[in-house]
Amino acid sequence: MTTTAWIQDRYDNDRKTVVVHDDEYLSLRAKLTFQLIERWGLVAAMPDGEDSSGRAKLRLPTSQELVTRSCEISELLFDECGRRNWLIKGPSAEELKQKIDDDTRKTRR
Repeated sequence: MTTTAWIQDRYDNDRKTVVVHDDEYLSLRAKLTFQLIERWGLVAAMPDGEDSSGRAKLRLPTSQELVTRSCEISELLFDECGRRNWLIKGPSAEELKQKIDDDTRKTRR
C-alpha cells in the first residue's frame, strides 16, 4: 500500500489544500475482520499468578504489550487480506492527479 500526499489548488481563487491518497482499499470482508479485531483482539487479559485462594489472577496488558500485539495483529491481518485478495487496488496518485488536472481543464473551458 502506498500513501501519497500533495498540495492541490481547490479552485482558481481559493486556497490550496492537501490531498492524501491511498492506492489500496479494504474489501467489506477485510473491514469486518478489522472490526472484529477491534472488539475482541485487544481486550484479552494476561495471566498474573494466583490469588490467596488459588484462583487465577488476570491483568490488562501493559501499554508496550498492547502496542506490540496491535502491530503484530495488523501485520498478520494485512498479509492475510492480501493472500485472500481482499485488498482492492485503486488508482495511483499519478493517475488521480491526471484525472483532477483533466477535469479542471474541462471545467475551465
